[in-house]
Formats: sequence, C-alpha cells, structure tokens
Amino acid sequence: MEQYRTNGWIDYNNKDYELFKRTPCKGCLEATRNLTHYDHKRQSDRTRNAKRREEIGHYHCDIMFLSGEDIYVSALIMVDEKTRYGHIRFNRTNKFTTEEAIEAYEDLLTCVTNHGHTIKSIRWDGEKSIWSDHFGKWLTDHNITRDRNTSSEQNLAEMRIRRVRDKATRAIFDKNLPLDPFEHYAYRNALMLTNLQTTAPLMGRTPYQEYDNKNPARALNRIRPFGTIAYYLPPNKTKHDKAKPYIYVGLDRLSSANYLLYNPQTTRNTTTNAAKFLDHILHKNWWQNLQDGQDLNYLGGGYETIHDEENLNHNNDDDDNDYDILLTPENSDSEDNNHDNHENQDNEILATPVTSDNEEHEDTSEDEAHEYNPIPIRKSTRTRKAPQRYIEINYIAHTNKIEIIKETKRHQTLLKDNYPNKIYIHIPKNRREMLKSPYREEFIQAEKIEIDTIQRHETIKFVKQDKTKHKLKTRMVYDIKANEKGEVLKFKARLVALGYDMRRNEYEETYAPVARWTTLLILIIIGWYNKMEIRLLDFKGAYLHTKRPENKPVYLADIPGIKTPPDKMIFLNKGLYGTLDAGNLWRETVEKLLKRKGYTQAKNDPCLFYKKRKIKGHTYKTYRK
Repeated sequence: MEQYRTNGWIDYNNKDYELFKRTPCKGCLEATRNLTHYDHKRQSDRTRNAKRREEIGHYHCDIMFLSGEDIYVSALIMVDEKTRYGHIRFNRTNKFTTEEAIEAYEDLLTCVTNHGHTIKSIRWDGEKSIWSDHFGKWLTDHNITRDRNTSSEQNLAEMRIRRVRDKATRAIFDKNLPLDPFEHYAYRNALMLTNLQTTAPLMGRTPYQEYDNKNPARALNRIRPFGTIAYYLPPNKTKHDKAKPYIYVGLDRLSSANYLLYNPQTTRNTTTNAAKFLDHILHKNWWQNLQDGQDLNYLGGGYETIHDEENLNHNNDDDDNDYDILLTPENSDSEDNNHDNHENQDNEILATPVTSDNEEHEDTSEDEAHEYNPIPIRKSTRTRKAPQRYIEINYIAHTNKIEIIKETKRHQTLLKDNYPNKIYIHIPKNRREMLKSPYREEFIQAEKIEIDTIQRHETIKFVKQDKTKHKLKTRMVYDIKANEKGEVLKFKARLVALGYDMRRNEYEETYAPVARWTTLLILIIIGWYNKMEIRLLDFKGAYLHTKRPENKPVYLADIPGIKTPPDKMIFLNKGLYGTLDAGNLWRETVEKLLKRKGYTQAKNDPCLFYKKRKIKGHTYKTYRK
C-alpha cells in the first residue's frame, strides 16, 4: 500500500493507513497461511531480480483442481518467468489428456498473442500428457520448447497457485457465497489481484506493468471487494426504472478496468463502466433472497449452509509436486473491447485464458480411446481451519456490565407485519413524493402524530388575521428510524419551518452550544469507575417545549393537516424546528430548569451541569449533560 501511494497509483491519508494496518482483512490478510521457505534460504530481492529472464515468453505451468462443485473442475496456469504475469484456462474435466492440453494451449497462445507476446518455452513437472509425442509434435510446429522441473527448481505456477487459493477461498467464505457458480470467478479475481501487486523480484513494480507496459492506477482504483452487491441500470431502461442488484465478480480486463457483474436472475454477466456498490453486512440468507427476488435482508425461508471448511480447503498440499489452483487477471468475457455496457450471450465464462480477448468455452471430449491415465493427485492429510472472522480482544481492566434497556413496544406507525431494511426504502423528499410512496399510509400516520404533538404542546395558536404580517412557510420532513441492524422501528414526520425566510425582527440570539466529546467520554469513565448509574434521557419534540419571546412574534402560513378557522392566522407560541433561534431557546429553557433544581453550570463546558449532595455522611456528585 505504501508503494502504491509512493507511485501515485492510489491516494489515502495516514489515518486510513494506520487503520488498515491495525484491522486485518477478513478475506485475505486474516489468518493467512505462513509461506516461509523451509527447504532453502530465501534469496535476496536483488539476486532474484538479477536471475530473471531477459525476454518475455518463458512460462512455468501447472494444473490446478477446483472443488468440483462449480461447472469448471480444473484449470491450466501459466506464469511468465520474467514478468511474473499469470494466465489461466479453465477446464470442465480433471482428466488432462493430450487433446485437451493442445486445445488449452491453443487458447492460451491466442491470449498471449493478443498481448503482443508469444510462447517460447514451457516448464512442467512430470505431467504425462505434456510429455507425449503427440503434444511434442504440436509444440515443434509452433516453435515452443518444453523443459522439465527438477527437484531443486522452483515452479512459479505452484507458488502463485497457493497465494491465489488463499485469497479466493477467503473471499468466498467472507461473503458466504456458494461455490457454484462463484468459485472460478473468485480464483480469476484473486489472480487478477496478484498481477496488480508489487512484487519483490520486480523491485517494486507490478507484473501488469512489466507484461503490458501500462500504468495500473486505473485498475487499482476500480477494484471492489469480491461478492459486493452492485446496483446497475441497463442501458435499455429509463431513468424511471429501478436499478437491479448484481454481484461484483472482478474486472473484465486490466486494460479497460470495467466492472464484471453477475446477474443472479439470468445467470449472465454484464460489463459496465459505472455501478453503485453496496458494501455492508448482509443476512446469511442474502444469496437465496437475491435469487428469489426477495429483499436482501429478508429473514424468512429456509437456509442451508452454503459451504463448509472441507470445501474451502480442497485437494491442496504445500509440497512442490502438488496440483494447486490458480487464476489470472485478464479475462475477457466478450468480444467487445470498448466500455459500452452489454450482456454476455452465454452463461459460461472463463473457460479461456483470463487475459484472452475472445471467450471460447471448453468442449469436453467424450472419446476415451486416446486418453492417458492422469497422474494421481497427492492430497494433504493436514486439516485446515476456516479463516478467523472475529478478533479476540482481552481487556486488562475490570469491566462492569451495563444493562441497556430497549423499548420493545411496536410503534403505531408500523401498519404492516414486515418491512424491508431501511436502506431499501425510499424516503420521500416532499409531500408530493410521500403520497406516491408505497408507504404513504405509514407516513400519513406519522404526520397525524406530529400534528397531535404540536397541538398538545400548544406550539401554535390562532389569532386575528392581519394580512400585513409576514407569514413563515412550513413543510413536512420525512424519515425512518431503524436499529443497528437496519430494521425499521418507526416512520417519522416532522413539521419544519423554512427558517431561511425569517426576518431580522423575528429572532434575536441564534447560538446554541454543543456538548464536547471529551466531556462525554470523561463522564462515562467516571461513571464506570465509580459504578454509578448512567441514564439517558430523550425529550420528544424538545424544541416544542420552549416559549418564544413575546417581543419577537412569528406567524406561520397555513399548515396542511391543520384547519385554520375563518379570519384567523397561525401564531407560533413555542419553538419549532427550522426556526433560527430554536436551539438557543431550548438552551435557555434547559439552563433555567437545571439551575432551579440546584445544578451548577461548568465553566469549561456550558453543556455540563453538576450537583453535590450528602447522603448518610457521604458526598455524591451528580452530572447532567
């Protein structure tokens, strides 16, 4: 991250960087497996950089096997020795025959050629299909040589597979996504990230820079967390239509850096240059709700565990001869190279190299006559734990449990049994929008409660009509109160005066002090340390309790919902939200009340009041904030 900022690719402040270092990423950084070299001493970055190839085109290759729950069960991985850039080609079978090897390398050769390079040599372990005469003839026809890894040599593809597997499995686990159809998307996105990461052998440059000779800044700034909900409005829709939820599964290509979005309804992919991302904690049922067209946080319906620890850690071992899984960043899902939004016409993607500009799907061969028996897969006997999702915090000091009492009574504005999450409810900006809202009955009920509160507090009075007086206009402001989970608690409506139109003869002092955070924290600490009872008091319609000064009269225009008698006009008897002096009038009211009760106002914070009392020979001090 420091190198990215130094290079000018991304921008962030020091406070964000310190938070980044202290907070592990649930997907990639938390509980990451230790990849320390045990067999030999790790060479320095300078030495590794000096031993790199001088030309692009020499690839380390390996086969990786997926869990088998997705439509693709294996993939061929290539990592360029000079640039460390990776390519991938997914397969629908785990039997890597000679015919399939030829077909896969034809796709990869097309992909590499589109980047302006060629395949000069490939380095493999003892894969039987690779060392067959038939595949050797194909390599000779394309001027490609093949080399075999020795026990002391490092296969770059194996190392890349391990790191990509860590990122991909944790990304799936973190978003609680099903392996089908997201497993191969996760690996593709993970490899794309590795191609954008600064690499030590490249002395701080990225594989994408070395391979394509392009600046990675645009791609880095457009990366989003895998599995994030993205709202996107297709170009054939109008502005009156609602945007549909898609799932972000990566970028289409690093060069264009358009968003690749998965449509859960049509199971197709869309590339777009703009989308609205929603990254917050969702209910564990969210994927099923999205498929069923329900609200994302709908709690009903059955829920089945999507995947377990066994699925997260499939067929993987750390030995050098293992078959590991890998992915690459450049996967074209369409033949269209511009930034226009489009829907893929095929449900299947990523069967070709992720860097290819053509999307061709792998055809599984049914002819078993020319197939060779694949090399048995070595499986690790070691069990692995799923990544830790919570950080354990140990408190040194003694803690006192504070009981929080919450109201459980259902508010009278909740007319229905169930409501979606607050974030999915459009809050009207004016009364015209409110009357068109699907929740108009709830907001009308909230208006009635607000008007009843105003009349009960005698906030307004009716006086004789005087057309020479200035009348201040009012409007209703609507909102929804929700709990920490986003569940709707009540619908709110508040009558607000348009205070910007007040005349100078209608108000005096407007300043109202605000409580300081340091004072609040100190009070909480004092209360906790002395085991004092801490109570929170909330005034409903606080400004409506204050009496307005008689020498600064304010008159209001007719209010919808309140019938004004003939030859009468509305006089503002008490404070009202929106008036310029409402805060100051409430401050004066509270100060007079507390001082009358024997409280003393603090000098350094005018919002703090305290009172000393003696009970059974002991002195107690009470604080009001």
